[in-house]
Amino acid sequence: MVNPHPKTSLNKIIIQIIDEKNPKRIEELIELIQQQQSPFPLPRDEILQYILNMREQGKLTLKEDSVFTHISFKSYFLSSSSYWYWMVIVLALATTMAVFIIPENLTPFIYVRNILGSIFILFLPGYSMVKLLF
Repeated sequence: MVNPHPKTSLNKIIIQIIDEKNPKRIEELIELIQQQQSPFPLPRDEILQYILNMREQGKLTLKEDSVFTHISFKSYFLSSSSYWYWMVIVLALATTMAVFIIPENLTPFIYVRNILGSIFILFLPGYSMVKLLF
């Protein structure tokens, strides 16, 4: 007996494969779907069309691979993966401002100056070196 709703069954197969095998790429998902339908597999383009339709309907969410997605230097610095750089810049500026603006005898604020100075001297050089290397 032929399935009267092949699109619905393929959607269920796609969701089942994603839940069970958790493929990392669309190519892997298509190969797994073709293996599941081994006697008469659908063409690759048709399966891809089903996957894209499911994404448009909101039944499926695709994630971008975040490795090497930045095309230019500017796009990297404006992305969320450069938060560490901006954190180092802000801490360095805050430390510089605290050292030059807060006098040595202003009692409650001297602790802020000492804490920022300690972070700047003890933590930031090592943190920046590790981020640079890895």
